[in-house]
Amino acid sequence: MDKKTTFADKRKFEFRRCLGSGGFGEVYLAKMISASGVESDVAVKILRKGADPVSQSLRRLRDEGRLLGMLNHPAILRVIDLVLLEGQIALVTEYLQGCDLSRCFKKGPMPHRILVEVIGQVADAMHAAYNTPSPDGEILKLIHRDIKPANIWIGLHGNVKLLDFGIARANLKREAKTETNMLIGSYVYMAPERFANDVLDLPGDVYSLGCTLYKGLSGRLFLHGMDLRRQYLLAQDAERYARHLEERLDALPKVPEPVFELVESMLAFDPANRPLTAELARRCEELAEELE
Repeated sequence: MDKKTTFADKRKFEFRRCLGSGGFGEVYLAKMISASGVESDVAVKILRKGADPVSQSLRRLRDEGRLLGMLNHPAILRVIDLVLLEGQIALVTEYLQGCDLSRCFKKGPMPHRILVEVIGQVADAMHAAYNTPSPDGEILKLIHRDIKPANIWIGLHGNVKLLDFGIARANLKREAKTETNMLIGSYVYMAPERFANDVLDLPGDVYSLGCTLYKGLSGRLFLHGMDLRRQYLLAQDAERYARHLEERLDALPKVPEPVFELVESMLAFDPANRPLTAELARRCEELAEELE
């Protein structure tokens, strides 16, 4: 075969059932059948019908597809393609069986070892995504911006996947734009510096992952009972935040001291005092072995 660009894109999608829906549209389980008859189960995220072709939702979906296509890590959702189905743009990804971490938490306390392993795998995925080369050879510097239990998937065999890169920020030209002074993400998992000046860097994602760890250990949100105004005020006052952190850590059920120290470091007010993602992944791996 001559080494030149060729096209082979004739596929059929047989939709099975809706896996979930939201303001953006729906996600379906479908069977993807290639022109040669190869079949595979996939997940198809489709924007709601009638979505504006220049809407932010559409642009974010295209951005998500492009970003995921650059990433290659066992704990990051694998994208297959971005396609047009009956006039609607759709993101095709691998189909995952299992449940997200938020539903796992509702079933009851998770063993400390398993919880720490999950946190470590997500940290490793965050590190890999940040350090992935962009098309121009520069570091991608990808920030997820929406780390939370609902965006962490636990597979039937215990495999972990980080989901939903729709509002991720990276060293890459994006179609979607964020308005000045507009906060995007889940407030109850958002780092203090995001409220202060919307600083975007990996320590903010580490903080969100720390809130996830706290939720798994306690069954409650780290910012439980706080409305957006109180969260904003807390983010402006390091001393008030320190008191809140101490109170919430004291309220934790009995946990091993290394786990206590881990969540405390991840929830530090100063981003510089939080562990780096590579260090966090290593600490979690070592700690999981100790907890066995």
